[in-house]
Amino acid sequence: MTFHHPLPLSVLLLVIAAVSAKAQTNIAVCDVDKVLSELDERRDGEAELKRDRGRFEDELKRRWDRLPSRDGLRPNDIWMSAEQLQKEITEIEIMSRVEEWRRNTKENGLIQRLDQKIGAACTRIAEQKKIDLVLIEHTPVVPADLTTLKPDQLRAMLNQKTIVYKSDKADITSAVIARLNADYAKSGGE
Repeated sequence: MTFHHPLPLSVLLLVIAAVSAKAQTNIAVCDVDKVLSELDERRDGEAELKRDRGRFEDELKRRWDRLPSRDGLRPNDIWMSAEQLQKEITEIEIMSRVEEWRRNTKENGLIQRLDQKIGAACTRIAEQKKIDLVLIEHTPVVPADLTTLKPDQLRAMLNQKTIVYKSDKADITSAVIARLNADYAKSGGE
């Protein structure tokens, strides 16, 4: 039975070298998943994406409702030719694909912007507290019912864990959340 650690050997060697190079290396941990879950900017961004999706789905429904019934033609549905019908359906399909691309691009932009802000906040806090190294904590979510997993699946999930132990003193997660939420509030939610 082989266990593989998710951190590359080179990263572990770098950490070991840093620790042995100084008598004391200050290391901290930040749980980025927790930071993301508690950021006001993320919540606002996701709410905006949800509103956009709702507006688009309303428009899509309006466009589909204008088309003849797909269950069978009613007497008043003969106003549209087969070419017109095909053109409308094609436009709706294109509109859906473009909207999906637009929404994905917007969401990816939000994720990338938040990632950069988290990195910058970790750096500022690390400099203030004279921390030499900040590690990202990741704790996989393991289902309560283990019977749904094969042993290899469970091992793979558990091997994604990046921190085995940390003291409260080493955890800067709350400080990062507080800093980013304060910066977002100061900016007026922009």
